[in-house]
Amino acid sequence: MKIDRKKVERAIKKTQKQLSETQTSREKAKFEKILFELQIDLNYILVSPLLQLKKTFLFYKYFNLFLKIIDSIIQRIENIWHFIQQMEEMMMK
Repeated sequence: MKIDRKKVERAIKKTQKQLSETQTSREKAKFEKILFELQIDLNYILVSPLLQLKKTFLFYKYFNLFLKIIDSIIQRIENIWHFIQQMEEMMMK
């Protein structure tokens, strides 16, 4: 990823230099388009790890919430089971 970033940064510098050296409007438009696409690529490279981290965090947060719900359900089942056992003991007396 670091290598990709460096490649794109070098390409941006090269394109900026070519853009400043061009004379015709057709070449300027060409290099401006290339520069714009390279900047999009650079933004993707820089932001992508943050998005992955955010997705992982959200999944983890959701997973924890899911586990809490499961724990709550298990606790209720245990309470019901305990209640049934008490009722059976009372009926046996």
